[in-house]
Amino acid sequence: MKFLRLITKISLALIVFILLILAVTMTTVDETPYTATEAYQQTQQNLQRVDQQLASQRVDTTGPTLNVGWAKANITPSYATPLAGYGTRRGKVSTGVRDSLWVRAFVFDNGKTRTALIASDLLIVPPTVVAAVQAQWPKNLGFPADRIYYGAIHSHNSAGGWQAGVGSELIAGSYNPEVETFLAKQIITAITEATQRLAPTEIGYGEISEPNRIENRLVGNEGTVDSLIRMLKFKKSTGETALLVTYAAHATLLKDENLVVSRDYPGILVDSLEKETVNFAAYMAGAVGSMRPKTEGQTDDEEMNNQARALLGDIEKAYGTLPTQKARELEFVRLPLGLRQPQLQIAKGWKLRPWVFNWLFGKAEADLKALRIGQTVLLGMPCDFSGELVTDFTEVVRQRNQHLMVTSFNGYYIGYVTPDKYWTRDTYESVAMNWFGPNTGSYFVETGRKLLNKL
Repeated sequence: MKFLRLITKISLALIVFILLILAVTMTTVDETPYTATEAYQQTQQNLQRVDQQLASQRVDTTGPTLNVGWAKANITPSYATPLAGYGTRRGKVSTGVRDSLWVRAFVFDNGKTRTALIASDLLIVPPTVVAAVQAQWPKNLGFPADRIYYGAIHSHNSAGGWQAGVGSELIAGSYNPEVETFLAKQIITAITEATQRLAPTEIGYGEISEPNRIENRLVGNEGTVDSLIRMLKFKKSTGETALLVTYAAHATLLKDENLVVSRDYPGILVDSLEKETVNFAAYMAGAVGSMRPKTEGQTDDEEMNNQARALLGDIEKAYGTLPTQKARELEFVRLPLGLRQPQLQIAKGWKLRPWVFNWLFGKAEADLKALRIGQTVLLGMPCDFSGELVTDFTEVVRQRNQHLMVTSFNGYYIGYVTPDKYWTRDTYESVAMNWFGPNTGSYFVETGRKLLNKL
């Protein structure tokens, strides 16, 4: 009997201990609409300051036309690097290099303002790297470090080690502060070289639908896809050409058991474009939330090659007839976003308390970035932004006779932003990765539309 009483006491103590741990680390999800939060009001106040940002950047019709320069810098690790992308890898290191990683820079200057765009061969653009760029920024580039539009290819076989924290290291491997310093140095190198190559440049926009290479992984045929390949063409007065491409299918054709460093299918596409079509090419992930590539092939390499060659064929058909023209407009806006307390759900309706989230990933910040180049506007999201939400911006840009390229991973990362109607779904994107829901989708759409209306 004494033994049974001892077992009972131990069991009860364990139950109480577990309940205490759950009470300290977990709570229920906050269902308050964003419009009723302090975060929403902060963003509305920040929107009022956008006009002031833009006023100093406006040019008249007699001003100089755009000068553009481009360059790249290698960021392939010289050692076995932890691979960023699949949490199932638990930070495993690479076994080799399939293809090199780069940061590719465009610099734009219209005589009144100057800004840069970075397309990086990374999973995301980590805030730690953005901070390192700002810390290392030289004073002779003619513009501040906070005027950079960031994007990434979102390869799940890219280099990791760029952010501390249990959650971050689960996704990107063991943190190494030298990584963020190195990445920042190479970003600045690419921007510096691009600045030295500024020259008068004509610009053209084009798009072509490729629905056969993409599908909705969240809800299948119940949902929609963002099927457009979007292209920004640059032609210097010297005859040199460049192309910036966005597409919404995740770069996940290399599976989690494949431990080679690679840019996945976007790398094959960029290399092929530079070999066959233009002098310089860059790729940025579009609205990749819920969007995955349709697979065709028996091996990872076959799938990547088939995806890249299909996109290349579409681009080459459109590229030859894509007109370019002189442009003067160059505007860059950074809009800080207010966020509710984080809501990383462990089970539907139950979340980790904010202090636990911050311990795992660090305190989250976010913004929207917008870059207008002529009649094309790039809208940068701090997340895996859902391809289903892109059409909500279409009417705004159409009314303004503009084109739009929505990209993800703008230098912050707050998880997935999906349509509100999927909030109740028990899925990976709407539970584990919807860190600031519910109604983050409508919040981002409303804010993005207001921002676009100012450009």
